[in-house]
Amino acid sequence: MLNGNPLHLMAKPPAVPCGQMARLPWMPEKRSRERLHWTVLPEPDAQEWPLETILRVLAGFDAAPFVLVFDRAKGRRGGTVEIVCRRVPRLANLLVRTLLADFAKAGIERQRKARPHVTLDYAWQGEDFDTAIQPIVWEVDRLLLIESVRDKGPHRLHGEWPLVPRQGTLFPLRSCDRAAGGLVAAL
Repeated sequence: MLNGNPLHLMAKPPAVPCGQMARLPWMPEKRSRERLHWTVLPEPDAQEWPLETILRVLAGFDAAPFVLVFDRAKGRRGGTVEIVCRRVPRLANLLVRTLLADFAKAGIERQRKARPHVTLDYAWQGEDFDTAIQPIVWEVDRLLLIESVRDKGPHRLHGEWPLVPRQGTLFPLRSCDRAAGGLVAAL
């Protein structure tokens, strides 16, 4: 928490997939497309994240972009409507595991599985559904640290970290190479 507001590490879709998401029939007209995102790591309710520590961990994090393919929509009456990836990409799992390991080394314990999704509606009043959609492809190319300002308008950005592509490796998530090191040695 920062000023009583939770922090979230998130990724936001670029213009084309964001537009595709905003045009889905479950997206409320009142919801701003600029708020669409995947919360990679939310701040846990019971633990406050020290901002300086988080910024230091993220400053040393090094990863390459990766692709998410959203191909299902799910809605629950009185709950949310989300678009999800039927298959979670290996690199999304590796990104989350590596972030959690780096946070743990800095004294911030957190558990989370990679479950890429984008919430379109937080108060769905229609019928429950689970349906295939035309795939929406999004290359995740940056992480953002956002302070979710409650009931006060726009969120605050505390930092942005580009995911930088590199050549000549089978494992493009650079900080994650240590997790994949055993696989490289076995080849």
